[in-house]
Amino acid sequence: MRKCRILAFLVVALFFTSVLLPTGFAVDAGDTAAAIEAAADINEASLNLNLAFVAVAAAEDAGADVEGFLVQLEVAGDFLSQAHLALRDMNYEDASSLAAECSKEVEGLGSEATQLATKTKREKIDNLILTVVGSGIGLILLFILGSMGWVVVRGRYYRGIFEMKPEVEESS
Repeated sequence: MRKCRILAFLVVALFFTSVLLPTGFAVDAGDTAAAIEAAADINEASLNLNLAFVAVAAAEDAGADVEGFLVQLEVAGDFLSQAHLALRDMNYEDASSLAAECSKEVEGLGSEATQLATKTKREKIDNLILTVVGSGIGLILLFILGSMGWVVVRGRYYRGIFEMKPEVEESS
């Protein structure tokens, strides 16, 4: 859970940094289109990363083991961070390719995390049903065996009482 919170902080910080950083640095008219395209690629990658993070967080809340997903999110976050740095350094081609790597890293991650969360919830429900049914069967067996035991013990007790003969004490 702690890793997820740290990763959430990093993703949110990267998102707000991408929104708050100006993308219109002093560039030539020819570089403007490349800068806009790179910024759009980074924003798309950031959105994909955020959506994947939300899906992984939901899977973790459901009780699924998301350790592998966290590694993928961390790698994607690194790509996105490097893309932001490349954009800041006006290296638009690298920024676009790093943003594409980020998107590629989280591609399908959201659906996998959702499937894992659904599977985990289903397993929890199955375990609950098994526990309830097993407890019910156990209680029924306890009642039946207890009743049978009581019949046996009661029969021996009454037989023992009926077979007793009163002892008469002689008076002195």
